[in-house]
Amino acid sequence: MAPRPLKLLCTDLDGTVLGDPEGEAAFRAWARERPLTLAYATGRSRANVLGLVAEGRLPRPDFLVGDVGTTLHDLSDPADRLGAHFLGLAPAGWPAEAIRAAGQAERTPLQGPEGQGPYKCSFYWDGADDSLNAFLRRLAPLPGWRLVPSAKRYLDVLPRTFGKDQAVRFLAAALGLALTQVLVAGDMGNDADMFRIGACGILPANALDEAVQAAAGSVHYRSRLPAGRGLLDGLRHFGR
Repeated sequence: MAPRPLKLLCTDLDGTVLGDPEGEAAFRAWARERPLTLAYATGRSRANVLGLVAEGRLPRPDFLVGDVGTTLHDLSDPADRLGAHFLGLAPAGWPAEAIRAAGQAERTPLQGPEGQGPYKCSFYWDGADDSLNAFLRRLAPLPGWRLVPSAKRYLDVLPRTFGKDQAVRFLAAALGLALTQVLVAGDMGNDADMFRIGACGILPANALDEAVQAAAGSVHYRSRLPAGRGLLDGLRHFGR
């Protein structure tokens, strides 16, 4: 069977689009042609991303997966019905405040208010195995969570129903697409699970091992170029 044509790009922002002015400019030029439906999958909030769009630094996407995959927005729909449907996957009574209280410690301090959400509890981490193990022991009695570590610096605790991978699956299904029609791109641990869902993938040269190890399959491409230039190189590799 011939491979299905790619229809949707879900890309991380920091380190994948952002971080290299030349690459950012090239990505903006690519997006003007919009050969694929465009979604950002980022740890940033909707307001933060739309601020970058308003500044002209990012092209406006069709969809936004924000807050490490705990929000999803259809930017073409003022009522954002798709986003409300996605939020309906949230478990009732998810213990966000209990998770923040249990996880907080000297070596895993809470991030500021901008790092928190109803379904996202975010911590800094000193990168040591023993502090991570202690963190996990403190959270063990609490129900229904998953841990997303990144760069040996950040810990995000989310409901099991959320995450960038879950949001991309949901979006693809809502658009009537098979995952083989989806192209993902990222560079860090909070992108890693996107590379495991059966989509094609792009990693820039600056991708960390935690993402590279998740993208070991033949459907993934690692560029020799960094950030936005690496993303564009990958898009050319996939004929897009």
